Amino acid sequence: MRVFINGFGRIGRSVLRAWAERPEAWPGLVIVGINDIAAPDMCAYLFSYDSTFGPWRGTVELWEGALVVNGHVLPLHRLADISSLDLAGVDVVLECTGRADTAEVAGRGLQAGARRVLVSGPSAAAEVTVVLGANEGMLRDQRIVSNASCTTNALAPLVRLLDQDWGVETGSMTTIHCYTGSQPTVDAPAADFARSRAAALSMVPTTTSAQRLLDR
Repeated sequence: MRVFINGFGRIGRSVLRAWAERPEAWPGLVIVGINDIAAPDMCAYLFSYDSTFGPWRGTVELWEGALVVNGHVLPLHRLADISSLDLAGVDVVLECTGRADTAEVAGRGLQAGARRVLVSGPSAAAEVTVVLGANEGMLRDQRIVSNASCTTNALAPLVRLLDQDWGVETGSMTTIHCYTGSQPTVDAPAADFARSRAAALSMVPTTTSAQRLLDR
């Protein structure tokens, strides 16, 4: 399976790290390229020094427009829209930009020639939303698939078991989430007053798409 990563942020870098650390654990899978609007040297730096997982213990270098990780040469592209790329022969575009909520954006990988797109988060454009351990049996020949949200991935398998064995009529859930890149590190103006406060010093009530996604 030939995989192209669109969006080299938290999820995109984590996918590459998991694959490059133990490629033998992913037989038949090869990552063939990366796209991100960040500069190549920044992509290499953020992959090399990860605040969550620690420093990369393998090799990383830039060579003729490519990121070379443990000897794997991965062409780097710097486009806001990947539909102009030639992705013929790519089996799956991992859509990790966090911006693929419309059919136009989510479908850009297909326009570029890839066979399928897997969106790393919730997407209204997805033909099916799949959570392993909950509803992977729904996966057929859909071309745009969503892997749902982190909260939904934590909740859906448990709800499935409860519903199968006893039945679920109503429910209530609470999720506690780390702060994200959309929150300021110091107090700053924001459309949402709660989100204007310094992230590390605040507990911010917010919404989740988990309830909507569970219905799918």
